[in-house]
Amino acid sequence: MRGDETTATLYNLVTALQRRKTSYLAQAIALDEELYEQSLQGPQRPPKKAPDLVEVGLSESLLMGIHEQLQQLNHWSAVNTATAFGQQKPPKPKVKSLPRPETARNAVERRLAREAFQHFEDVIVFVPQEQFEQTIARARAEQEGGGPWPATPPEPPPSTSSPA
Repeated sequence: MRGDETTATLYNLVTALQRRKTSYLAQAIALDEELYEQSLQGPQRPPKKAPDLVEVGLSESLLMGIHEQLQQLNHWSAVNTATAFGQQKPPKPKVKSLPRPETARNAVERRLAREAFQHFEDVIVFVPQEQFEQTIARARAEQEGGGPWPATPPEPPPSTSSPA
């Protein structure tokens, strides 16, 4: 690169690197959490499948997939054998997926789950048993006295359709 390239040349270079799944640019894009969050808000959703990264090439990815498929085949042959010999309940599957490289999707999903759990902990309030019983008694008294909650559920409106 001499420094006198046009913007079209640079654009073609960047798009070519993006198309190449195992480039360092594709890995940087896959690990960029801010870019992933922006793609969640856009009109098109990010792809469901994990991108190919530099440390896990095609052969490693294929070997991991073959390993998992062989585990499934082993499980289904055990299930067929168990049902052939009259066992009522087949054994549970023992398919363990091999660890995949960390991507921005994994990090964002883990952070969002952590935030949702923290919000749940912030919202929920545990009260002493006495306060709980007082609140229930007050709600029942309001219910019997025509308070905010109806004593019985309202009747559904009569059907206007004629039976056929």
